[in-house]
Amino acid sequence: MLTFLQSVSAQFQSLKLWLVDASALSKPLLHVVIGLIIYLLARMLTGRRSRVDLALIAVLMVALLGELADMPYYLSEFGRIMWLNSVQDVLLTLSLPLLLSAGCVFRRWAAGWSSRRP
Repeated sequence: MLTFLQSVSAQFQSLKLWLVDASALSKPLLHVVIGLIIYLLARMLTGRRSRVDLALIAVLMVALLGELADMPYYLSEFGRIMWLNSVQDVLLTLSLPLLLSAGCVFRRWAAGWSSRRP
């Protein structure tokens, strides 16, 4: 089972390296762009008006799944899990979606506040 996970993780690493080469973006910037793409797609699918930002939750889930897929690779290559790299990758993936989500919340709040002013 462990060798299967390591094989899948190695293929995932190959896919990530191919994306870096094909896009000419650095790995950190690629995390930001992929997070934004997932957020916008999920936002289109879930709709804009909801109490809970399902699109933000979707980005978090994909980021965590990606880091989970990295763990067998880290164990086989480095003998340990690279926790700091994983946290950094998740934060980079969430950076623009969090900013956009906060902007949407602020816009709704400001619109409600300005309509209550005399």
